[in-house]
Amino acid sequence: MITLEALKADAKKQYSKIGLPTQKWETWKYAPLKDFNPDKLDVLTDSKDENLPELNTGIESKIIFLNGVAIKQDSLPTGLSFNKLDDASDSSKELIFKELLKNNQPNPFYYKAIDTENTYVFEISKNEVLTTPIFLDFQFSLEMKNKQSATSLYFISHESSESVFIESIRGLEENSDSFVNISKSFLVKQNSNLSYGEDSRASDTPIFNSIYSKVKRDAVFDHFIFSHGGPFTRSDVLVELTENGAHTGSYGLFTLDESRKSFHHTIIDHLSAHTTSEQLYKGILQDTSHGVFDGQVLVRKDAQKVDSQQLNKNLVLGKASRVDSKPQLIIDADDVKCAHGSTIGQLEEDSLFYLQTRGISRTKGRSLLARAFAFDICEKLNNKQYRKYFENRLKEEFEKRDFSKS
Repeated sequence: MITLEALKADAKKQYSKIGLPTQKWETWKYAPLKDFNPDKLDVLTDSKDENLPELNTGIESKIIFLNGVAIKQDSLPTGLSFNKLDDASDSSKELIFKELLKNNQPNPFYYKAIDTENTYVFEISKNEVLTTPIFLDFQFSLEMKNKQSATSLYFISHESSESVFIESIRGLEENSDSFVNISKSFLVKQNSNLSYGEDSRASDTPIFNSIYSKVKRDAVFDHFIFSHGGPFTRSDVLVELTENGAHTGSYGLFTLDESRKSFHHTIIDHLSAHTTSEQLYKGILQDTSHGVFDGQVLVRKDAQKVDSQQLNKNLVLGKASRVDSKPQLIIDADDVKCAHGSTIGQLEEDSLFYLQTRGISRTKGRSLLARAFAFDICEKLNNKQYRKYFENRLKEEFEKRDFSKS
């Protein structure tokens, strides 16, 4: 039976085998690490219980992580179990070993995050419908300075269950010499539905977020990331649609200013016929910020009757802002319906002029048009409380932004 030590040993082996990425790697050509090497940072092993002020989210069910360690849980619903890996049931460990360990994740930081004591298992029971989201509050303190933190989460969504999770990362505004690495692995079993949202607040710390999901027959896995970037923030998503009827929705919004960077790499792998996927990523860039969308849709030889849509749209508001967009379709089947596209543009002067004729200042007009561009992505979020959380976060962030600058 799998143990934490065995899991860490395997992860260490995979990490050493792959090695740190270089700009020669196709998936890292737009996001070079340069002089960054997490192996030079010590792992933070002990933290004081000094959590940040509580967020007013309106969500009762929550788990607080301090510097990557779970320190508190409130009002978790029946039907959801949460344990450290070694305390999880033997059946859970067996599923993790059988279904989630042997995957094709090409990202070395996924394995770097697994090599940690901070490994937890979430399990949603069969037929359980969790109507309200579970809030995962990742807080980081000044103890993180010159340190690295890693957390690995495993989710098992049993047959005909439904659940929504929201992850928030905060407290990294003054931790420029640290590194945060979080990996999530999901097993979404037959006819179940799991949604996972990431709220990555503005950071002065490199943040790496990795997702691997295996989706079974007639199951749904949706993922959304709202990122404000940092010196180097990267999200890697790999979803495998393994059986007929499996569906995934992968959505993202990065709103960047100053010199912040946010890089997004996705792989949606259609391994079975009659599977569907949708990707929509949007970027709003100001000042000298840099955003990247690098997305792949793979359709395997026997995966007929696949329907996949992929779109990346970017709004460039800064004269020195940069965005790289690379949507890709790799299709080995001949009876499929697949489309992809990318747009990079600026605000339309005619629309700004129209708003000015209605007494709205140019700065306010720029803000309104940018909001309209961003907000429709929230319509993809299918749980009312889930959608409201991110709508409120978008409003909060837009109120902070200076739209007078070009």
